Amino acid sequence: MIKIWYGLVVLIIVESVAYALAAGLCTYCQRMLRWQFAAVVNSGRLAENIPYADSINRYAMLEEIDSYVVAAVIQTESSFNPCALSRAGAAGLMQIMPDTWENVNAKIKACVGRHPNACGFSCFYDPDLNIHIGTAYLSQLVKQYNGNVSLALAAYNQGPGAIDAKKDIPEDGAEYVDTVIFYWYNLTAEPLSPYGVWFERLKHWKMALCWIEAITLLLFTVVTRKMVTSCRGWRWR
Repeated sequence: MIKIWYGLVVLIIVESVAYALAAGLCTYCQRMLRWQFAAVVNSGRLAENIPYADSINRYAMLEEIDSYVVAAVIQTESSFNPCALSRAGAAGLMQIMPDTWENVNAKIKACVGRHPNACGFSCFYDPDLNIHIGTAYLSQLVKQYNGNVSLALAAYNQGPGAIDAKKDIPEDGAEYVDTVIFYWYNLTAEPLSPYGVWFERLKHWKMALCWIEAITLLLFTVVTRKMVTSCRGWRWR
């Protein structure tokens, strides 16, 4: 039994080191993936063979932003469902909050002449209007963060305040950014960089190592309790 106990101790140490290495490499590959993504994004690219391509291209060209980035945000936010509504109240294709809509619309006047009163769900659920407002907002964020598309995407999801407070992408916003990036690669049919491939693998390895270590710790606890019970204390150590 004592040999099993010491074996589990060694195994826990090895698994912890392996997890730390996997986590470090995963973070490195994630950052390199975002850096390469920023390098290949092209504001002059036109989206093809996707829903609402005409509106996406029109407003992406107007705001000087990659059409496929807009399309990837729509895919992530609503899966191209123009009637999507979140629990928080974000609406439409690009899941825009009413306050954000009002602020952006005040600058670009997208709804001028359409109705006498304030914008409502008839505006939020209009695909063309929603893409116009959402693309303008995303473009504003890209400019606010000096062309850093990843930070702009995080701010689109989390709000600029969360990004400004941390000066980086928060952990709870990282998955959103990575999802948009992977959708962008899928939509453009661009080959995923080796960093992206390894990032995906390392994420799975991290999860697997986490479960393996949890099982090992459970076994360690069981063996330790048995030894303490049989020896009536810690003298076996």
